[in-house]
Amino acid sequence: MASYTRRDFLRSSLPLAAASVTVPHFLSQTVMAAPGTEWTSSIPGQNDHRILVVLQLSGGNDGLNTLVPYEDAHYYKLRPVLGLQKRDVIQVNDQIGIHPSLNILHDLYENGEVSWIQNAGYPNPNRSHFRSMEIWHTAHTGQRTIQDGWLGRYLDASCSGTDPCTPVDAVTIGTELPQALRTPDGGSKGVVIADPEAYVWESSGRSRPQNERQKKLLIEQAREGLLGEAPTPRIDYLRRTAIEASLSAEWVAAAVKGYRSGVEYPRHQLGADFRRVGQFIAGGLKSRVFYIRHGGFDTHANQAGVHARLLQQMSESISAFRKDMLRHGQWERITILGFSEFGRRVAENDSAGTDHGAAAPMFLVGPQVKGGFVGEPPDLTDLLHGDIRHTIDFRSVYGSVLNSWLDLDATKVLGKTYPSLKLFRK
Repeated sequence: MASYTRRDFLRSSLPLAAASVTVPHFLSQTVMAAPGTEWTSSIPGQNDHRILVVLQLSGGNDGLNTLVPYEDAHYYKLRPVLGLQKRDVIQVNDQIGIHPSLNILHDLYENGEVSWIQNAGYPNPNRSHFRSMEIWHTAHTGQRTIQDGWLGRYLDASCSGTDPCTPVDAVTIGTELPQALRTPDGGSKGVVIADPEAYVWESSGRSRPQNERQKKLLIEQAREGLLGEAPTPRIDYLRRTAIEASLSAEWVAAAVKGYRSGVEYPRHQLGADFRRVGQFIAGGLKSRVFYIRHGGFDTHANQAGVHARLLQQMSESISAFRKDMLRHGQWERITILGFSEFGRRVAENDSAGTDHGAAAPMFLVGPQVKGGFVGEPPDLTDLLHGDIRHTIDFRSVYGSVLNSWLDLDATKVLGKTYPSLKLFRK
């Protein structure tokens, strides 16, 4: 894929070709304002910057049946039906076994590419899906709710004159923008894409030439008049949105066109979602954050089979994604961060399931991750109203990822300093 500078881009046949090369006010902090800035990697496979893939396990993943304390008698006493037997788990040490459905992910663990962070949570845990997920997305536990998310603040803080924002800084796979990508100014970062093939410019034109003329006219109108007038915030927002929509559609189309996999992804939704992320990375899209949701973890009844299937889907999807990125020379750039809004209660319920709990494991996957376990196994003799007590604040994980992987002072995002964790090799 060819390298495009801003000047090359403006001179090309894309919609902005006829527009003035003078950058208006509302684009002064974006990629269009930085001469020489490339809109995709100069060569697919070139290591331009690090990437964070966030995997949200929606519904509340059962941490005790993910990392199983197979030598703890209290575990089997409280889970006579759901307790996984010692002979069935993948024993990683003399205390903890991994759910057998994670056998493929365990291969990566043995290769030193998986870090399990035990008992992650926050003080005064909330068992509401909505409120707890809001806490994880905003990294804020106070009574005063805030709207902006930790990833939106990260992207805001990481943009600069030499490393400007782009419309595709973040890509959410799906149909809904996560609160984590909301920004302090009331906006959001990145684009939401369910199907890359369908992510195209839509207008009322009845033919392709008509569509192109309408697109060109809209862009020209968006830029026109800004040079001699003071723009209002609303007009700024509408004009910026128009230009960014056009740009992101062109860039996504180019990335999709440049992708060839050769790796067979599993045929379920999560497999398709990871394939789309691989498509964008290997195709050269310059995104810093990708966001994926994997739902169904609210296992109040008949948990065993559902949980096993969800974990297997996660395990095989991550493995296929890793193989794909290795083939394209991109794996060294990537870290996957997995979390859920809470764990499950320690005791099973009368419906062969588990109810909303508190602390649960997080995990990191990547070639630069310091593999192993962080923290101690949960103490099932010292519960908090029937829940596992958190021993690691999840913001310590965020902060360590920000500082060590994304190379940004975490206090700019989190507002304060949390204990640092050794999660990466360097």
